Amino acid sequence: MSAVRKQAGRRSFGGLAALVLWTALFVPASGLAHGDYQHGPLAAIDNSPSVASKGLHLPDVRVLDQNGRELRFDSDLVRDKIVVVSFIYTTCTAICSPMTAGLKRARDLLDPALAGRVRFISVSVDPQHDTPGALKAFADRHGIDGDWRFVTGAPASLRQIRKAFSAATTRKEDHTPLIVIGDASRRAWIRKHGLAPPEAIVEAIDKMASP
Repeated sequence: MSAVRKQAGRRSFGGLAALVLWTALFVPASGLAHGDYQHGPLAAIDNSPSVASKGLHLPDVRVLDQNGRELRFDSDLVRDKIVVVSFIYTTCTAICSPMTAGLKRARDLLDPALAGRVRFISVSVDPQHDTPGALKAFADRHGIDGDWRFVTGAPASLRQIRKAFSAATTRKEDHTPLIVIGDASRRAWIRKHGLAPPEAIVEAIDKMASP
């Protein structure tokens, strides 16, 4: 085999290996067609306006936001809002920053008439290191302000939140790029892939907001 063929073969193999690695890291085993998760007590939206879920019960545990304010997760943050919930940690070097950037772009694309009804919530999976100050610095790095809450708290409280959303992990490095879009007043929830295009996330929010 010529040196040129060998080099081309190495490039092809390297590209294939990179594709396989990216797929393993970022693409869920289910929901490939629509980028939606379809397991746990939450169902995928597919082309329906919303999917009711009687099995989702959110804990009203105490949390701290990026400004150090103590809040109740359900009654202060989720109730009476359309919410977009993600799971992050500030020292993540893989999915958290691109997912957060994509969500910010989605928020910027929302119709102003709808934007006031929607609250973005990012829940830390690393409360030992994600202090309110660390979360505030993370939000500032992404140019995020307004009514987007980055929350931390007692490890047991955050575990309850993750468990309610079927996002529990034993190691922070194993968390997936999951977002959950919901309207608690209608008991309607959907799971989306966090690295989905911002336009697809906006479409899901629009559908959740529809009567």
